[in-house]
Amino acid sequence: MKKIVKPENGYYLESDKHLIIKAYLSSNRTKQSIWEEYTGHAEEHGKILKWMRELGYEAPEKIRKLVNQSPISDGDRTNSIS
Repeated sequence: MKKIVKPENGYYLESDKHLIIKAYLSSNRTKQSIWEEYTGHAEEHGKILKWMRELGYEAPEKIRKLVNQSPISDGDRTNSIS
């Protein structure tokens, strides 16, 4: 495993982004654990998912389910109480 160091300009190399994304997609681990392993930082602040969108990766099913869930509207709440 290659430890990735954030360059002085503050931007990760595209090749490093691909490496981190592929490590995440090929495992059952959390984005946070992958981020910590590769960068040494505990918080990833949504960067992996952002990079996935920017670089054309499709989000795993578990993420798509969370994003596509719609909250119950106020009208539905009142109807379900009666």
